Amino acid sequence: MSAPAQGRPSYAAVLRLPYARRTFGAALLGRLSYGMLTLSVMLAVTRATGSYAVAGTIMALFGATSVFLSPVRAALVDRHGPRPALLPMALLYAGLLGALAAATRRHGAP
Repeated sequence: MSAPAQGRPSYAAVLRLPYARRTFGAALLGRLSYGMLTLSVMLAVTRATGSYAVAGTIMALFGATSVFLSPVRAALVDRHGPRPALLPMALLYAGLLGALAAATRRHGAP
């Protein structure tokens, strides 16, 4: 790997900036679930309904809701700041995922 060009900092140089590691670590930890969320929701809905069409519809609604609520989330962060907006958004997100998990739970299944 070649050395970084003059005037272009490397990732290590960026992570040495004040608060960069803490911000990067929090963002990484907070986004860990995103990688597996779509797969787990798709499999849970498919197993609960027995239909890939229903699971695809649920995933489309999930994606559309995420897209349409992005400006609302951004407005909340702009109005109240990141810290006060994070807790209600995280609780709502976890609650909605919990409700989806409860809705797809099959009685008698482990």
